[in-house]
Amino acid sequence: MSADTVAEQIRDMLSENWALLEELAVGQMEFSVGWYNSRMPNKPQVTVRHSFAGPMKYFGATEDNIHLTMMNHSRYIVNCWLEIRAGKSGDEEEDLIESMRREVVQILNTKRTCFVPPIGLVIPLDFGRALHEWDRIPRILRYEITVMANYFSA
Repeated sequence: MSADTVAEQIRDMLSENWALLEELAVGQMEFSVGWYNSRMPNKPQVTVRHSFAGPMKYFGATEDNIHLTMMNHSRYIVNCWLEIRAGKSGDEEEDLIESMRREVVQILNTKRTCFVPPIGLVIPLDFGRALHEWDRIPRILRYEITVMANYFSA
């Protein structure tokens, strides 16, 4: 799968390195760019979306590069989603969403430099914050992880 955007590259990195098994195995998951897909409510989901583009940093020419180089520090949001089915307490799902959160952070920490240029580095800025929706039907568990991506252009 060819990824054109930074969000797509992050999505692909996560899906290609996903190591959880059973109901969280890669074949049971939905990895996408954007927001939660309500048409797939019974599938655990990981979504990636662009959040914030910081100011560009400019660097002068070097011996190796005679052009002015720009570096961007953009933020992306990775969300882990899991629906609690009707009639279930949610205890098992809480364990599963925790596993998903830890897996995302672990992949990003170990694969932070394994992206296609011009992306230089992708790192999680936090361990995720819980944004569980206990008061809606269906109940949805969600963790939001903020990621910084640095990329260069000449």
